[in-house]
Amino acid sequence: QGYMRLEVGKISLSVLLHDIFEVLHKQNAMFAKKILTQQHTTCQALQIDIDKIKQLLVEGLYYAQQHQPEEQPLILGIQDTTLGYPITSIRGHIKEVNALCFTITTESTLPMLRPLHMVSVDRAAIRLPQDTTELPLMHNQQIAEAHYGTSEFIEHEQGTTQLYVIPVRVREVRPQTMDLLSTIEVMPDTTVFPEEEALIKEV
Repeated sequence: QGYMRLEVGKISLSVLLHDIFEVLHKQNAMFAKKILTQQHTTCQALQIDIDKIKQLLVEGLYYAQQHQPEEQPLILGIQDTTLGYPITSIRGHIKEVNALCFTITTESTLPMLRPLHMVSVDRAAIRLPQDTTELPLMHNQQIAEAHYGTSEFIEHEQGTTQLYVIPVRVREVRPQTMDLLSTIEVMPDTTVFPEEEALIKEV
């Protein structure tokens, strides 16, 4: 749950998907062939932490594989949507930014998508894992939150659905200064007390 620094770059959506499926093919070619991609977007490129979003999608797909009915393909859906951020200083005002919703589901169709996904200005509650197999979902949730996005997990007897909503341009909502390394050096306190010297000698 610690602070996550982002290495933001620009990548086309087609290259992002190509790289993800290349990883999946190398690790498990049969599994990769059981994934259907459904794109409902006009987005051509994303400004994101490329490696972290790749990891999010690969881990999300592998998690869904554990709940995948035999002979039924997984669906990776990509849809245009909007993220909303309440502006606390202006009552009733919401900043809206373009976003993509990545849906990973074992269902036969994509779920109905909300036109606006609100993001709380407070830190979202971290979903507590029921067992170690859910740990990748916790990390995916952290990645989505670091991008000032949101995530949702729906589980039922028939399968599972994961939704990750990420802004198309992360720098529109997360300034670059949040990802810079601190250059401020904290000078250590050189004061030494006799009690400390005695303790060190004793140790």
